[in-house]
Amino acid sequence: MEIDKIILIARELKASDIHMSAGLPLLFRVHGRLEQAPIQPTEEEINEMLYDLLDEKQKRELTDGYDIDFAIESSDGFRQRVNIFR
Repeated sequence: MEIDKIILIARELKASDIHMSAGLPLLFRVHGRLEQAPIQPTEEEINEMLYDLLDEKQKRELTDGYDIDFAIESSDGFRQRVNIFR
């Protein structure tokens, strides 16, 4: 599964936020309420998706316990903010 697919589904459902946590269901914030997403990646897929977004410096920082903040651009040309933390 790709992060881009999740972003596009969330946007289609008018979600303002995507909450991904290893071991927990994928949640979308829609109109201020957290709702289970219609797709549910495995814990392994979540970890792989998030680590694939990081460069080597960011991976080291995350391993060292730091939060990582950056932006990505989805296939439809929009940018979104990403925060990854342990």
